[in-house]
Amino acid sequence: MRQKPNYYFFLNGRARVFGYNLDAMSQALSPLELNKIIARRFLKIWDAGGEALVHDLAAPDILFSHSRLQEPMRGAALLQQVLEQTHETFPDMRIEADDVIAEGAQVVVYWTYRATHRSNVLFGIAASGKRVQVSGVTLYRIENHKVVEEFAFSDTMSLMLQLGATPSRAE
Repeated sequence: MRQKPNYYFFLNGRARVFGYNLDAMSQALSPLELNKIIARRFLKIWDAGGEALVHDLAAPDILFSHSRLQEPMRGAALLQQVLEQTHETFPDMRIEADDVIAEGAQVVVYWTYRATHRSNVLFGIAASGKRVQVSGVTLYRIENHKVVEEFAFSDTMSLMLQLGATPSRAE
């Protein structure tokens, strides 16, 4: 049985610890702070090995779109497949939230990931073994403690240049 992480926050100047128990956390935190925690935690699906969090935090019919996908996709099962392919390409991927802003049911996370290109062809480049660092922004919509929408934009040009791919130019 996998252990769920503890979350720390401050209430009245004293540190409090909760296991990942949204009901308990919702009693002590504002809805905005709780949504920020959910978004930070959901971002970790992109860490290598983080796929299990999809089951815990995504709505079954989640709508997701990423700058590298041709069109938006729907469903936790499809998101799981995208993650598996990503983690095959970057098996050591680690992502960190650099900044988090919330308003109502929406949370915006500015993030950076670091990973090594170990498998699959990307932008015409075979597995290169190159270490990359890429930043991006994700907009989440959260309802009833579940992520129902995820729209992400990453610095694809930076990734291409780090891998040694040359962008084509329109003549």
